[in-house]
Amino acid sequence: MVKNRLTVMIRNMYSNPPNHGASVAEKILNNEKYFEEWKTEVEIMYKRISEMRSGLAKRLEELKTPGDWSFLTRQRGLFSYTGLNKEQIQYMEKEHGVFMPISGRINVSGLTVECLDHVATAIHDAATRFPKPIKK
Repeated sequence: MVKNRLTVMIRNMYSNPPNHGASVAEKILNNEKYFEEWKTEVEIMYKRISEMRSGLAKRLEELKTPGDWSFLTRQRGLFSYTGLNKEQIQYMEKEHGVFMPISGRINVSGLTVECLDHVATAIHDAATRFPKPIKK
């Protein structure tokens, strides 16, 4: 009896998760004060991610890392594809403790001012140690 009741309660909670998000969004979008707060927070995050992108690109340029890294500042969003290959990525993991999927996608929003130098150095080291073959 208790198990059946709990199952029904749990099903109701987990079957309608979009309702909660939708109700939160509705409150924010329909309340001028909350909406202004939300816009401010989005602007702060946008600026921070842009700063991480430009900071990483600048450091890679200063290190004279092989390749053109200007795409970092042209792209938008939380992630960026670095173009690093499997060998380079595995080297960065082993030697520098910098992790990313084999696809070379980096979580730009996860970068901080404190780790930019470390990540840039890891990318530079991997790109220098294991240069990509020139495409013909």
